Amino acid sequence: MNRTTLAGAIALCVMVCKPAVGAGDPSAGKEKSFNCEACHSAANLAMNPTWPRLDGQNVDYLVRQMQDFQAGKRLNGVMQQMLASLSEADIMDVSAYYASLPLPPPGEADPKLAAQGKKLYTQGTSAVASCASCHGANGHSEAAGGFSILAGQQSRYVFNQLLAYKYGDRSNDSGSVMRDIAAKLDDAEMEAVAAYVASLK
Repeated sequence: MNRTTLAGAIALCVMVCKPAVGAGDPSAGKEKSFNCEACHSAANLAMNPTWPRLDGQNVDYLVRQMQDFQAGKRLNGVMQQMLASLSEADIMDVSAYYASLPLPPPGEADPKLAAQGKKLYTQGTSAVASCASCHGANGHSEAAGGFSILAGQQSRYVFNQLLAYKYGDRSNDSGSVMRDIAAKLDDAEMEAVAAYVASLK
């Protein structure tokens, strides 16, 4: 994906990736997130590196992912069952709660692998735009459009999501941006980027 195409995709995402109406209540969201903690609490994440860290995540991104699970645009049987009964207000509140939390500390990552991933993340290649273009140089997603915050995310989760984009198992990315990028990455490059992301804070 060249930079002109990437710029167009980002512009599309800015138009499409808007949060739902209203603003959530973090206090209410804390109470409503009781069931979420069974998988997404810091303690339980240590048991399964394939589950994502939600603390400090972009609120717009969280809202959109939960809406997409409900609508079947993003598929995961457990998540769809857990979110089936949530109202729009519930989604806003839970998203606001997780977004209000501090970002998680960096995860464990192979230093050599992370060093390889840094170049790809920050510079990209002749065929792939840098991850930093959308997700920010430090993984905090400074770019507009509701992109996910990657700093400190579990490396195995990031790797699995890149695979899902590559093979079409995940397709809720606006303008096919992530699918186009992942299609040009091999497994070793994905592993390296995932390791680097986990090392960010």
